Amino acid sequence: MKKAKYFCFILSVTLIACSDDDGGLGTDFWGIPISGQEQIKNSEGQIVNQNNGPLKAYQVDSAFVQGYQDNQHIFKLYFNTSDSLFLVITKSDQDFNYHSDAEPSQNRILHAVFNRDTLEMLPSAVSIQPRPEYNGFHTVTNLHTVSTGTFNGTVNEVPLID
Repeated sequence: MKKAKYFCFILSVTLIACSDDDGGLGTDFWGIPISGQEQIKNSEGQIVNQNNGPLKAYQVDSAFVQGYQDNQHIFKLYFNTSDSLFLVITKSDQDFNYHSDAEPSQNRILHAVFNRDTLEMLPSAVSIQPRPEYNGFHTVTNLHTVSTGTFNGTVNEVPLID
């Protein structure tokens, strides 16, 4: 009888240690560990808005990827102009690419918001590539919209935060 209780205890501890209550965040799912929010300011890069009037380059002030709900995450960019761009994405597999016109079982861009305006997207893509050497992502954005033009650019050292 004592052996059975001991076995159940070990089994319980093992199940708890292996559970994944954070929606799959972390090294195994993303390829980099979760960072503290102090890493947000390390991001650097530029997003260019074009095809809707004069070309405008937005220098990144800070950026991050953060869990939102279920398998949805937010990729958020703040610019030194006080503007912001964020994408709600679903991470369904180990691919680094997200498309607005992907199948529901694939990595997808669900929504895009510039400042407070939800953008109507044309076929668009973003790549969020893990860079373990600096515990962050290298991102490539190619966001096409109906009325706000195209947002293109790269951003480095984007942390995954909790």
